[in-house]
Amino acid sequence: ALAKFVYGQVFEWLVARINSAVPGEGADNFIGILDISGFEIFAQNGFEQFCINFANEKIQQYFNRQILQQEQEIYELEGLRYRKVEFEDNQDIMDIVGTKGTGIFSLLDEACRMPRATDVTFTIKVHTEHSSRACLAKPKYTQGAKRLRDDEAFVVCHFAGSVVYES
Repeated sequence: ALAKFVYGQVFEWLVARINSAVPGEGADNFIGILDISGFEIFAQNGFEQFCINFANEKIQQYFNRQILQQEQEIYELEGLRYRKVEFEDNQDIMDIVGTKGTGIFSLLDEACRMPRATDVTFTIKVHTEHSSRACLAKPKYTQGAKRLRDDEAFVVCHFAGSVVYES
């Protein structure tokens, strides 16, 4: 707690010091910090981590579209010289997770309603539904001390890295 407090105080002091050194007044002359936080990959990743990482995918998509893509379009319209920032669109991941009917959330909702559905049937359905998608895969390596089977987990290749989610 002490280290976190000291870090926070030093960080705020540093940002205030930099902002005071930047010439000019107002919101157009300041530094800001973008922290897309919360994306983590643990030894075991379950539903909670899946939701957190999906939220971070949405934040990343918003940032890509609102900050990078739209700003670059404005620069081009105004004829400004700038270095184009290339970024990867994560729409494919958004589709496999959030599409109604075929997305992972929809498949999980369906599995929860079916009387004979299990973790295994849910995972098989995820792999079957998204077998052609490059950003979803079957587990190919050992998770901790245990080798996960194809019907026990699925791998989502997020913008920040591939994550194995146990069903």
